[in-house]
Amino acid sequence: MQYISSFGPVAGPLPAILILGTMPSTRSLERKRYYGHERNHFWPVMAALLDETLPGRYEARLVMLKRHSVALWDVAGSCTRSGSRDGSIKNVRPNDIPAFLNAHPTIGTVVFNGQTARKLYDRFFERIKNVVYLTLPSTSPIPTRQCRNLEEKIKAWESLALYLPRR
Repeated sequence: MQYISSFGPVAGPLPAILILGTMPSTRSLERKRYYGHERNHFWPVMAALLDETLPGRYEARLVMLKRHSVALWDVAGSCTRSGSRDGSIKNVRPNDIPAFLNAHPTIGTVVFNGQTARKLYDRFFERIKNVVYLTLPSTSPIPTRQCRNLEEKIKAWESLALYLPRR
């Protein structure tokens, strides 16, 4: 099985929140876009939380996050994986998240987009004092017991609003 690699981090000048996924899906890697699968709920969830109209263009979506001091990255820098499911991720080489956090001391909240992102982070890194860690349901379109649809995911992610900088 061949190694796949994630993208570099997305961050504006003063990020306050870092959202960590696991590894972009096969479709996202093909499109070279975070959360690039059309059915993934990430972008609609973020637009709802940020009280924004969902931009159509990918670049405008990144600008929306940066405007609200939200950074994006993945725990896995590279890995092997069969298909797109997080459960098949193996041979992980992590991104240097501690160095990213040190370079961006304005980040006070780290959000795990799903349990697998949290588990990968905890396997490779220690938690940093004075940083709040939140584990939220995966924005994958696959229904879970907790969140069966977009509306339930938006509701579950509302706790993130407490950590967004006031505008």
